[in-house]
Amino acid sequence: MGEHPQVTQPWKDELLGLLVESRAIKLRWHLGLIVTQLKLTRAECRRVADVLTGWLDDKSSIVKTCAMQGLAELTLQDPSMKDEVLDLIRELARSGTPAMQARGRHLLKAMELGCDLTWKRIRIEARQAARLVR
Repeated sequence: MGEHPQVTQPWKDELLGLLVESRAIKLRWHLGLIVTQLKLTRAECRRVADVLTGWLDDKSSIVKTCAMQGLAELTLQDPSMKDEVLDLIRELARSGTPAMQARGRHLLKAMELGCDLTWKRIRIEARQAARLVR
């Protein structure tokens, strides 16, 4: 879960409601990352996964990319989703937008190796890897 889940957890019901209702691109991409940091029941994980899967068809590349990230993070709370999410991310890493392909590569590596999946951690690891290449 996130670094400060106690801040958002009291707002879980409201955030889950916004997730379903949101149409604004900025709101969607942020909600897709925030909601997956909440402590969710298995049923809530499934509902969030359904919404995020729908967002993979959004016109915004960043919404789609954040939806991928969110789906990967949901597998930490509901491991029974992992195989299905891995298959989906493999496909998107081949056929998605350039941003989705890049995120997909990082997520696949992290998921297959059992590494930290959080957005922040993946960004740090990517920067470290880029420094090693130089």
